[in-house]
Formats: sequence, structure tokens, C-alpha cells
Amino acid sequence: MVKADPVAGKVFMDIGCNKGNDAMKWMQRWDMSTFWSTQKWMDFYDTLGVTPHSCPGTTAEVRATAIQQHHNGTHNASSAGQALLPIGVCVEPMAINIEKLRTASKQLGYEPAHTKQFGTFHVMQAAVLDKAAPGQTIYFPDGMPGQEDLGVHSLVQSDVPLKTVDGIKTELGLGRVDILLVDTEGADPAVLRGAIETLKTVRYLEFEVHRDLHNTEWRKTSLWSVVDDLDKMGFDCYWAGNQGILLSMNRCWSAGFENGAWANAACVKRGDIWHTVLERFTAP
Repeated sequence: MVKADPVAGKVFMDIGCNKGNDAMKWMQRWDMSTFWSTQKWMDFYDTLGVTPHSCPGTTAEVRATAIQQHHNGTHNASSAGQALLPIGVCVEPMAINIEKLRTASKQLGYEPAHTKQFGTFHVMQAAVLDKAAPGQTIYFPDGMPGQEDLGVHSLVQSDVPLKTVDGIKTELGLGRVDILLVDTEGADPAVLRGAIETLKTVRYLEFEVHRDLHNTEWRKTSLWSVVDDLDKMGFDCYWAGNQGILLSMNRCWSAGFENGAWANAACVKRGDIWHTVLERFTAP
């Protein structure tokens, strides 16, 4: 994706950011300054005693800045890139994770107030669903640092702001979101319903399919209904496997996809250059 479109200035939103590894990887990929570093982020989490659950070898190695330097017309591309800075939004509800995310951002110099020449990385505490009134809060559990299996369906322990993706986009004054990542332990369908306006600008979308979790949105929402809604918005969706091969849900739909699946879906806007990229990795 970076090689196909190395132009800087991408906007990312990660709902269910947890430890921030994935969000930082996306920041690094389109970073023209080499300022943002996934490895530094993960190394700092090690000092906090939180296992980052990512292998150093899988951190982002392809950087837009390196590609731009090898493109014909490098001077023009680089000049444009200097004016375009990455924007990342890391949204996480769990209090202990927010504490660690903010500590890492501060210690690494990644707070928005100090990075205007390199881009912006927002850390926001919020639970995200399909509807939220101004100032509304919701009870959300607090667990161990980095714990990934808690959601709005879990035991009530703390009070956090409730927001929608569209509300966050408006609150931060984002003109668009290029990449939207959703991992909310069963609430993903509701998150997507609250992102209708944002999805008009999204080029690439990832969400977690977790239909095996009880008392969640996935237990009362069919995967087909989500894929069909996204199809009407111009997205093609794929199962994102672990072997570098994608399986098209739109062309190869099977009723068996509904049966307790726990996997990630990757969706891309038809006609976008990234659609061509994903099609290259799609099983025939």
C-alpha cells in the first residue's frame, strides 16, 4: 500500500488502540521525517513491564520517505511531502491502557503539542458505539495493562466518555480519515454504524469479526449484513489470513462465514489504487 501510494499526509484512526503498536506502525509507514518509530514505542512498553505482543521483525519497514527518494521526480514529491504530515488517532477506553499510552507519548516526545513539524498523534479515552450524546459516559471495565479481551459487554468497573467515530472526526476537526481500524471485542458492528460519514472518506478499513462472543453486537448482527452495507458504500471486503492470501467475501460468500468466526476483515474502496493492491493478494 505504501509503495502504491507513498504520498504523505495520511490520516489514521484506531478504535480499540490498546497498546498503540498498530497505530504507531501506520504513523511510521507514511512518515516523511523518520520521527515516528514503532520499535521505540515497543521498547518503551518493555520498560513499563507491558508485553507489546508484536515481533520486532514485523514492525513497519517500508517507509514512504524511502520510496519517495527512489521515485522519478523525487524533488517535487519530497517538497509536497514536507507540507503533508501524518495524523493518527488512538482511541482506547480502558483507564490503565490510557495511562500507559499517555506515558509513552510523553516520554517519547509524541504529544501533539511537541510534534507539529512531524505530524500529530492523538490519544483519546473513549468507548465507541453507534450513538452518543454530548458528554455521555458509559461504564467500561479496567483490567491489566495491555489486556485485550475486555469490551462494553464485560463487568462494569469505571466510567468513560462514550463517542462515535463520526463524533471523534468532528471533534478533532479531521477533514477525512484514510485508514480506519476497529478492534472492540464484539462491538465492531455498532462502531461501523456510528461511522457512516467517516466511511465516505475511508479508503482502507479493518475490523475484527468476533461472532463467538456472547452478549455483544456480533451475536445479534450477521456478518453478511455488515459486508452488504459496506458493499453499498463502495467497499470490497476480504478475510485477512495469516499466510499473505486474502479471500474475497463479496465474490466468495459462504454461509459458513457466520459460524463463530474470530478473524480480521480488510475492506478497501473500489476504484482506489489500494483496491488494486489487495486484489493482487486475493485467492482466485
